[in-house]
Amino acid sequence: MKLTKEQVMVANGMNERGTSVRQLARQLGVTEGALRYRLKKLEEGPQEDGRSRQATALDGYEAVVEGIQVALEDGRLTGEGRPSQARTIYELLVRDHGYEGSYQSVVRHLRRKHGAPRVRALRRVETPPGVQAQHDWFEVPRVPIGGRRRRLQALIGTLSYSRGKFCWASEEQSQLAWHTAGLRCGRRRSRSRDAALAVFVVSTIPGCGGTQQAAPTAEPATCPESPVPVPAPVQCHHVTFAEHSRENGAERQLFVVVAGATTESRSPDPIFFIAGGPGQAASGVAGYFTQQMAELRESRDIVFIDHRGTGLSGALQCPTLADPPSAQAWIDEFLLPARYQACLETLQRQEDLTRYTTAIIADDIDVVRRALGYERVNLFGGSYGAEVALEIIRRHGAGVRSAVLEAPGVDLSRHLVETPVLLEAGIDTLVADCARDPRCASAYPDLRQSISAALGRFEDGPVTAVITDPATGGEETVRLTRENFADGLRFSLYYGAFAAEVPRNLTRAARGDFTSYAQTVAQLSQIFSSQTADAMNISVRCAEVAPFTDPDEARRLAEGTMLGTQRLDRELGICDFWPRGSVPENHRSPVSSDVPVLMVAGAWDVTASPDLAESAAAHLSNGLFVRAPRTRHDVMSLGPCLHQMRRVFIETADPGAVDASCVEAAERPAYVLPA
Repeated sequence: MKLTKEQVMVANGMNERGTSVRQLARQLGVTEGALRYRLKKLEEGPQEDGRSRQATALDGYEAVVEGIQVALEDGRLTGEGRPSQARTIYELLVRDHGYEGSYQSVVRHLRRKHGAPRVRALRRVETPPGVQAQHDWFEVPRVPIGGRRRRLQALIGTLSYSRGKFCWASEEQSQLAWHTAGLRCGRRRSRSRDAALAVFVVSTIPGCGGTQQAAPTAEPATCPESPVPVPAPVQCHHVTFAEHSRENGAERQLFVVVAGATTESRSPDPIFFIAGGPGQAASGVAGYFTQQMAELRESRDIVFIDHRGTGLSGALQCPTLADPPSAQAWIDEFLLPARYQACLETLQRQEDLTRYTTAIIADDIDVVRRALGYERVNLFGGSYGAEVALEIIRRHGAGVRSAVLEAPGVDLSRHLVETPVLLEAGIDTLVADCARDPRCASAYPDLRQSISAALGRFEDGPVTAVITDPATGGEETVRLTRENFADGLRFSLYYGAFAAEVPRNLTRAARGDFTSYAQTVAQLSQIFSSQTADAMNISVRCAEVAPFTDPDEARRLAEGTMLGTQRLDRELGICDFWPRGSVPENHRSPVSSDVPVLMVAGAWDVTASPDLAESAAAHLSNGLFVRAPRTRHDVMSLGPCLHQMRRVFIETADPGAVDASCVEAAERPAYVLPA
């Protein structure tokens, strides 16, 4: 919901009279952060727009734009002097004047000069039954008919009065096919054999069988500012389509960033990047990954999709309970049931929370593929993104050329059962590896005893430490519980750089100094919170983890572990009241496919079991599973070795062409020694 100026002014007055920002945000149906931002801007008063002083792509073209406008001043101006041909101006700049900027830069320039276009009045026109219909063609590649893949043209018809739809498939877009479709639709007679065949063919086409009500569209969108920008050429889009399996006409819109190929030798099959989480936004990491994949980008577009519930595709995020937010909130609020209960009512007014499942996300991404005009794509999925990629292969394999899955989090349903066990294995690996490393063994001769001593500090309750708030930079005294301590260790073992600090932090904690440990916990919590739409995350998990978790088995395996049942109890407690989506019957069945797949897992991963990943790979007849020793969840730490495997695999789509021997030489970061 977007706040109006009047709402902000009323909220400001009520806040001054004692109503808290939290209460006001709930009443208005917005996040506290959004309301605080608008109240701050109101307090600061009108300010000059800093963007107007920045250099733009149109610098030096102002006279050219003005000349084009003069040429168009023959009665085709609208609104307050603003030309209606912004697209024409942009195209003439590109064609005749070598302009390399974006269309949005032209639109912003015209808005600054002429103001926003005047809103035109609309009149709703109703049509009586049987008078009018709308038709549109779209192309559907690789439809299986009679054992062959064929390219078909689908004609969608929509009756203006009833909004009823029909669909007809043909091998060509022609006047004859259009007439045939109209006759078939209009006749009321029993189906003949070939009419039944046509219905069968139509039912296999996305958009004709009730799963998709109209062809998806892709419209230009403004690319967001980012600390790590995507180098040109780059375009952003809003892809709009009718919600899957919904008859009420509801639409869904997804935000997409297309980092275009950087050379003229552009391959037709792009790379589709699928972020992890669940809940991470692909657009937020687009700048970083385009740098990581610069070689692959030379010949292929890289497409970053904010799938539903993430980033600029309607992120589902619960606000913090802290008022104002604090470092303590970063430590405490992960999977806190009260936090999710507090935001559920607001979210339910905005969204159907049962519509966030891996299968639906997979369908969304295939819609994006069709909307952008790609026949086949190469999937790139990390962590939870690998689970989504496998579901795309299961449901839409004809549109997939290959897939690279890194740190693959597969079989999400086992996550709650596996987590405490994986952490214990991670602790054992850390202790053994430190003992083998002469420098680490000398500095921390009894790491196992240090862990026990640190845990013993919690026998009398929580401990305290003074840390720097990762968000504000200010000092704050925080409380650390035994549960915070265990979860913090699990997060620390995700990444090699943080794991390298663990022996030092544990040794200090054993002596009663929890400062560096608490600092790491707060920093990691802030990173995960800022990158993850947590309400989207819990929606997926309540549909795909909680229903398939055997609490008795989970508690038995967690007995005696550092993590215990705290995560299990909290997550199942949230899922008791959180709306739960349905999943397909084959949801837990392994994906069997001959699509080429490269799967790279870290042998020391404490969150995505490499054993489960290897088991999943066994069902891929054209797959290659690589277990990287001394590597954690951040398989990107393999560096040039991983880049080379990616490049060769995507260029060839041949697992046999990949030389994975380089992973044996991979080194983990050196352990941090006492100062």
